[in-house]
Amino acid sequence: PRELTRDLKIEIAGWVAHTEALPVDDAMDDLAEQVERAIDASPYLGGVVADIVLESTDMEVIEDDGRSDPMVGIVTLTYSATYYTEPAAGTVDDLLTVGSTIKPVGGVADTPTISDVITVQEIA
Repeated sequence: PRELTRDLKIEIAGWVAHTEALPVDDAMDDLAEQVERAIDASPYLGGVVADIVLESTDMEVIEDDGRSDPMVGIVTLTYSATYYTEPAAGTVDDLLTVGSTIKPVGGVADTPTISDVITVQEIA
């Protein structure tokens, strides 16, 4: 079994409310900066990932929608994380033989298939 590379998208979303002391756009900037600092402080997420990169930051202000008062801002940071996994021990057999069967394209109805078996490793 070999190590497998996995890529994962992580979205972190947060909501902020507009106040006179901190307008919604400034609050979204502050929240995004807090998330970025937290990720930067542990770039391998405690050893869980090999790498994590900020791909995008989206900010949206929801004004007078009849459901939120005061104005609400939503900030979404999307990260791409790379991590590695290995199949569980004993779940994958060693590759010993490979079989191949091919039916040539453009042949007639009775064109025979071509088969081959390759022994990669013999067990003594």
